[in-house]
Amino acid sequence: MSEKKMDRRRFIFVGAGAVAVAAVGGAVWYLTRPAPASTTTPTFTSTTFTNPYTTSPGATSVTVPTTTFTVPTPTTTPSEPKPDKLVFQGHEVHRKAAVGVNRPGGVDLIAAFTNYTGVKVEWITLPNPENYDKLMRECSAAEATINLAHCNTPWFSPRVANLFEPLEPWQEKNPIEDFNDFIPAAVKTATVAGKLFGIPVRSSGTAFFYHKGYFEERGVSPPKTIEEMYEVAKQVTFTKPSGEKVYGFAAVANKAELYEWLVWMARAWDGDLVTFGDYKVVCNQAPVVQGLEILAKMYKEGLVPANFTQLSNPDFVNLVKEGRVAQCPVGVSYSVTFNDPKTSKVAGQMVMTYPLPAAQFKDKWEGSSPSFTFVWSMIIPRNAKYKAWSWELIKHLSSKASNLWLSMQGTDVGRASVYNNPIYYQYWKDAGVPKYPDVLQKVLKYGRPPIPAMDEFSQVADIIGTEAELAILGKKTPQQAMDAAKAAIEPLVPKV
Repeated sequence: MSEKKMDRRRFIFVGAGAVAVAAVGGAVWYLTRPAPASTTTPTFTSTTFTNPYTTSPGATSVTVPTTTFTVPTPTTTPSEPKPDKLVFQGHEVHRKAAVGVNRPGGVDLIAAFTNYTGVKVEWITLPNPENYDKLMRECSAAEATINLAHCNTPWFSPRVANLFEPLEPWQEKNPIEDFNDFIPAAVKTATVAGKLFGIPVRSSGTAFFYHKGYFEERGVSPPKTIEEMYEVAKQVTFTKPSGEKVYGFAAVANKAELYEWLVWMARAWDGDLVTFGDYKVVCNQAPVVQGLEILAKMYKEGLVPANFTQLSNPDFVNLVKEGRVAQCPVGVSYSVTFNDPKTSKVAGQMVMTYPLPAAQFKDKWEGSSPSFTFVWSMIIPRNAKYKAWSWELIKHLSSKASNLWLSMQGTDVGRASVYNNPIYYQYWKDAGVPKYPDVLQKVLKYGRPPIPAMDEFSQVADIIGTEAELAILGKKTPQQAMDAAKAAIEPLVPKV
């Protein structure tokens, strides 16, 4: 494929002041620059970035080499009629990262796209289960009312993927910049039967957080294993003089999303709900049952909120930001949310570390565990209108520069170069999260999705959540609940 050169403007970042220039000057210029004079296909130049740390991440001093940062620019005009708007379905986390509301001086990548193309973008944001259900309805209709969407790793079953537009033809005629820069595992999650159906935009892994102030106050050391986490939860559950209770543990444990955190617990013993490749239902085996036993004990002993099994993501996040949670598992990108001094009472207190292994495996994964990971990819429904314009938006959000902005605005991305970019390292060091890249890379190295892709994913998640909730509430033993889940799930999984 040949590509014609385009005019472009660059930001030059020098030394430790790079990020400030990017966040302030970059945002202003990026949103007010004029539209391009030509509509030719662009040529992008890539800069090789190296890890600036001479010691481990978290070193007290660092030298950031001079780098060149190319701002993304939509530069092609599709031949099909221009729509007034594109409807983009996803999660609120995706929207916030794309419009830059999470950090001061953030860049609104969506506004920049509209500025260049004249095409507005309307968001539909929903929690994960509702996202999946609506996506299936949209893609199964005669014509979708959405134009593009985020699709999560477990949703890319063969039947579902065939409802999406194959993207290799679009990549061939109007290519995304340096496609080989995407993490191979991220691209693989959206590749079904050898065909590419999605472009990675978010690689999310789950880590472990603790409130260092509460630990210091209570004279407790942070846990290194899942067993220690339970014991420590007893010591860091307390009532403040104000009468406000602090819980030793919390998670997004509502029935629809509980399967995720049950997997997080089970992965301490390298467990799964359903195995990958052969689809064996193993949710009633020791790793899952042991994890559920810990959750049930913490609920019975009052170490978690009384409404633990009703907690939505916003409820959980607010509890943490209000200083009501001492320990929690959550995606690595929430380090930004929890430690934002403008919105959080616990800014500077929530420390991120590796997901916790069981004691017997504490040295197997470099002190971590094979936590669950998600890769969100951008897809175009096969039955959607304005596909060429949707592809332009995907290209725009997939560029190296857009991925770098997204990585500093509340989401983790699929491009490998971001995690070796000195701007990225310096940004998170200045934000007070120096170990962020280290933890993320460990999570991505050992992690895997919570459940293999399958057509009946939504039903499987609901069954696990329903039975796990009964066990947590003490209405069944964990073993009884998972035996029942296994019996209900086995007819639903693919037969291989």
